[in-house]
Amino acid sequence: MKVNAFLRALGVTAGVVLSLLAVASASSATPARADVLAGLAADGIDVDQLPPGGQVVGDEIRWERQTDMGILSTGLGTVCPSGYFCLWKEPGFIGTLWFTNDRGVMHDLRNYGFNDVANGWKNRTAYDAIWYVNVSGSPNPSVCVNSGASVPAAPVTQEDRASLAYLYSNASTC
Repeated sequence: MKVNAFLRALGVTAGVVLSLLAVASASSATPARADVLAGLAADGIDVDQLPPGGQVVGDEIRWERQTDMGILSTGLGTVCPSGYFCLWKEPGFIGTLWFTNDRGVMHDLRNYGFNDVANGWKNRTAYDAIWYVNVSGSPNPSVCVNSGASVPAAPVTQEDRASLAYLYSNASTC
């Protein structure tokens, strides 16, 4: 009798543990591509207009290219990784952001559904960065962002104005 009770208790305990493990693995699973795209669409980014070649990595979409400097990437996500220049749609470093560590490339933010929406920025790279108002026209007003600098809320004159972004290969431009 005691053996049967012990085996029953052991079976119940094993079932509870397996159920908890299943719930834990489901909640820590990587978001599905559809969930990432739906999240961006809910934040006003037209996912049908994103450039081809993006790969879903966690809760981000990344466009990567191999260079002699290694793999450089640009993307849309929610967390600004170390080593990246990031522009946030909402003030306070929250919500969807555009990010890059791709130096020496002028990024047209229209291609990422991020034109004229940036309201904060952070430069977590060892390089200076710059963003420009307007895609065309000369001269374009710009905001130079030193390595390590951050602005959680854009001044009124700079709200929703970024159209182009560039990450330099040095920390002496700004």
